[in-house]
Amino acid sequence: FFCLAAMSLALLLNVTRASQLAFLISAFSIVVLTGSRKMLLILAAVILPVALGGFLFLQQSRNVGFFDREDESTKYRQTIYREGFNLWTQNARHFFLGVGMDSIKRYAKDWRLFDDGRLPMGHFHSTPLQLVVERGLPALLLWTLILGIYARTLWREFKIQDSGFKIQDSRFKIQDSKLIVQNFAFAEKNLKSEISVPEFADWQTRGILLGCFGGLVGFFTSGLVHYNLGDAEVAMVFFILMGIGVGLCNSRFKIQDSGLQNNLKSRISNLKS
Repeated sequence: FFCLAAMSLALLLNVTRASQLAFLISAFSIVVLTGSRKMLLILAAVILPVALGGFLFLQQSRNVGFFDREDESTKYRQTIYREGFNLWTQNARHFFLGVGMDSIKRYAKDWRLFDDGRLPMGHFHSTPLQLVVERGLPALLLWTLILGIYARTLWREFKIQDSGFKIQDSRFKIQDSKLIVQNFAFAEKNLKSEISVPEFADWQTRGILLGCFGGLVGFFTSGLVHYNLGDAEVAMVFFILMGIGVGLCNSRFKIQDSGLQNNLKSRISNLKS
């Protein structure tokens, strides 16, 4: 709770609207995934006054609204978004292959980007736009596919844990109890393992998977108006969480397969004897 409060305070003080909104959406997605109405009501009761206080603090510190078209940063983004889209669709080569990595600053003057040099030079402040302009449409589709597979992996794993089914890896059943196993060949043919869905009693694993899913939602949401892959620290933390989440999902299947194989060998050995 202390870490959560500290991060919330840091987000409030840096008055970065996209990160604040992404944090709220991330927290909401975590609570929705748990399926707890009580937690959803508690979250709403906590977020409403915090969001109101954050909005007032933002107005006082930056003298802008949360969605303010007159804000200079909003105008800046609108300009570079338009320029980036026009550059991407300028010809077929740009559309499919992009203009090349890190070419924006080098050729910004030739392409008359950043309002023909009147705006500060940087990047396109959007992960999807930056990818599609620099690397082309296939790269954006590949990145979207990676995020989709990652989200699906976490979602399925959490739902498996949340289903309440218990796996008994050490038990094997013969479907027809009336059959009498007379030899090994018959037993090997009719012996079937009861494979169901494992239940993690470890609340820590459940919490880590929820955190990874929330991190994915927040990373994607804030990345719509920020180039998150261009921020080394942010990207590094995201990929670390991705590795932890996928590793937890894969470890369950390895443990389950190992248990099934060992129990099957033991049962077959008993049948032989």
